[in-house]
Amino acid sequence: MTQKKQLSLLLALLIVLLSGYGIFTILEKNSMPPAEEEASGSSAIQTWDLTNLDETEVRTIEFSNENGRFTLERSDDDWTVKDNSQIKLDPRMISQAVLPLMHMYSIEKIEGGDISFSEYGITGDSRHLKITTTEGREILMKIGSPNPAGSGFYVNIEGEPEIHILPNSISWKLLIDLDSLRDRSLPSIDPSNLSYLKIDGSETIEIVPFYEFDPFLSTMSSMLMIQPYDPPVAVDNEAYGKAMESFFQGLTIRSFVDEGTSLETTGLDSSAKRLYMKDHGGSELTLLIGKENAEEEVYCAIPGREGIFTLAKETLALADLKPFDLADRFVRLVPLDRVQGFRIEGKGQVWEGHFVRQDEDNADYYFQGQPIEEGPFKKIYQQILYLLTEGEIQGSFTAGEPEFSVTYIGREDSNPGSTTIEFYPYNRDYYAFSVDGRPPRFLIGRYQIDGLVKYLENPEQ
Repeated sequence: MTQKKQLSLLLALLIVLLSGYGIFTILEKNSMPPAEEEASGSSAIQTWDLTNLDETEVRTIEFSNENGRFTLERSDDDWTVKDNSQIKLDPRMISQAVLPLMHMYSIEKIEGGDISFSEYGITGDSRHLKITTTEGREILMKIGSPNPAGSGFYVNIEGEPEIHILPNSISWKLLIDLDSLRDRSLPSIDPSNLSYLKIDGSETIEIVPFYEFDPFLSTMSSMLMIQPYDPPVAVDNEAYGKAMESFFQGLTIRSFVDEGTSLETTGLDSSAKRLYMKDHGGSELTLLIGKENAEEEVYCAIPGREGIFTLAKETLALADLKPFDLADRFVRLVPLDRVQGFRIEGKGQVWEGHFVRQDEDNADYYFQGQPIEEGPFKKIYQQILYLLTEGEIQGSFTAGEPEFSVTYIGREDSNPGSTTIEFYPYNRDYYAFSVDGRPPRFLIGRYQIDGLVKYLENPEQ
């Protein structure tokens, strides 16, 4: 075959191949569905609007179901409980549970002349939702039973022949009770900025920010207990902090109590404890605390606010504390910079220590009349300071002669005078002690005094 013929044959073959590719491409394009059809894939699920309202068009919504019957009323851009405006509603729950009722739709419609409403649990109107508009129009939705598939509830709009299936995402909103809409928050208080705390129970506890009422006393606490003790007692930071943390972490209403519940059941009568607190910003909280119920919740109320509610028992541990539970444990915390010496008497002995300041940073130290280094002197002083209260006197107690005493001698230049702690026999294990002649109130273990004496007899050990 000549070269010319071969070239002609190749060109013809190429034309045939290209033509075939074009034909197949055209056929393929013609066989493809339109873009819209491909995008749709399948037909959309049909739904039916049951309500389509703006919130401003609604005047009332009446709920009636096995959880109770109540009516919400809208006025001045707010929702309230009709005929009981004292009940405070939670705006978040209104947004989640009430506002979606303005736009309800069904996912299935059942119609036909032979429909028996009772077969779908729709009997009468005792279980219903009724919306009344500002123009006076009423929409009464009767609520039936859940459908077998569990995807929603059967409902009927009064006056219409059809039954609709309302999806579960909306159905539960028709069956809510009033308690689920109520505001469970309590007045907001800043626990880190309290200006006053009072607990009235078997004893009265009053706590205020620490102020200097005693030229010798110092404390690591920021709070002071002014009742029931005289003189006031510094508050133990750890005990106070734990109680306040537990209180504020759990300060959310657990449940609401029926209005008809008796005072005998709740304990919210004259025997109720009363807790009052206020912060420096002026926010206040008053809480009446009653009895405990079977669910380990405690009945509570706020004076002037409608309703009785419960709080978790552990939340109210603060109100169950005794004054001594919150008291600082130091017998007498006297800083070294407020004194120039000390004198201890007891067990037939006397111990004395003092120091002479050269300036604010340097001093000469003496113990039992002999010079002593700064470190050992301060260790002796620390042993005296670390006497700790262990209990409170129960019942009456008459002090006899003190067996032991500790006197702190104030600085002549800035804190003159002295303060004395006297220890009286209480029983074989404890001393009762008083400060500056006041009636004894607290106890300290004898072993602490014995340990201090042992150390003073041999401070170098």
